[in-house]
Amino acid sequence: MATITTLSQLDPNNHYSYSDYLTWEFGEWVEIIGGQCTIFSTPGKSPAHQQVVGRIGMQVTQKWPDPAYEIWSLPLPLILGYEEPEDSFNLVLPDVYVIRRESPNYLDERGWHGVPDWILEVTDARTDETDQGAKYHLYQYFGVREYWIVSPDTRQIVRYVLNPDGLYQPVAEQDRAGQLWVQALPGLALDSNELFR
Repeated sequence: MATITTLSQLDPNNHYSYSDYLTWEFGEWVEIIGGQCTIFSTPGKSPAHQQVVGRIGMQVTQKWPDPAYEIWSLPLPLILGYEEPEDSFNLVLPDVYVIRRESPNYLDERGWHGVPDWILEVTDARTDETDQGAKYHLYQYFGVREYWIVSPDTRQIVRYVLNPDGLYQPVAEQDRAGQLWVQALPGLALDSNELFR
């Protein structure tokens, strides 16, 4: 197989694994969802997107410094699941994720391998379909306990938690003080007023 050095060499009809990804020699970021490779372009992210991601990361770090967990944000890849590289077909770049620092989850020089407790995507017109479709189903399938989709454009936050059947169900709105409680991480709440100021 020829070495992949540019995005143009990737076949959009091909099925790629994490093992394939490890051999690629180009600098662009990509996501692999169910073996399908998509280009991930950070230059397309708006200032509002970057501000909200930064505010979320800051709030989580300040309000919930639990040493049993790691808090990460773009661009550290997340390789979902625990399969061997040749059997793993899902690599994503969530805006924010919180993952437990214990086996079977592990961190290497390429990113985190495992299943986070909470993933948060800050969406826009370019990513909304993926965030609400493919990623919603992917995170549900792997058992990510809580998934939030934040829209700076509409100033809305949609939150899902896994029910006992392993399916996402929507969570009620914030409390009267504007606090959004993360059910998967007891004791952590984000101030929605601060996210969109």
